[in-house]
Amino acid sequence: MLLTNDQFIQRLSGLFEASQTKHSVYISSKRCTDHKDGDGDVSMTAASASSSHEQSSILFRATDGQQSKATKIKFSTLVHPDHVQAFNERYLPLLRSQLSSCLKKRDKAKERKVEKQLTASRKKIEAEGGKVRVSGVGSKRGAGRRKRQRVARKAMRLRSEKAKEAAKEKKGKLESK
Repeated sequence: MLLTNDQFIQRLSGLFEASQTKHSVYISSKRCTDHKDGDGDVSMTAASASSSHEQSSILFRATDGQQSKATKIKFSTLVHPDHVQAFNERYLPLLRSQLSSCLKKRDKAKERKVEKQLTASRKKIEAEGGKVRVSGVGSKRGAGRRKRQRVARKAMRLRSEKAKEAAKEKKGKLESK
């Protein structure tokens, strides 16, 4: 059902309110470039094809995502290029208010803690020359096995990186002589 821009915003806010406990809301937008002649046919002349620099209308669609056609709520609006700015001034705050309540905030303290542990682990491996005591980490079988394998792989990677660096330095010294 094609609505006016104001009706679309009102119906969309109502759909957001109804969807908080029941279902999701799906919104799509796409550029609408069909310019019809007076007789209802789409103009396919070279002039209309080359006029891509013209601004085109935008079609916004909203639905509640229900599968059955009997209960599905579906509506759309066509925003003309002259009214895009005014439409966005009403549409975007509505969208932001709904998304802000849904999005999960990042736990920056946890991220810092994990990063700190990773850097400490890297420093420890580098201090030991890429050699990590695998015998003290995890068990050979059972729950600690994965942890043991991860540490061993990390140590192997670090050793190979150091070997590559040493080879590059050796190659550089040979070339300079």
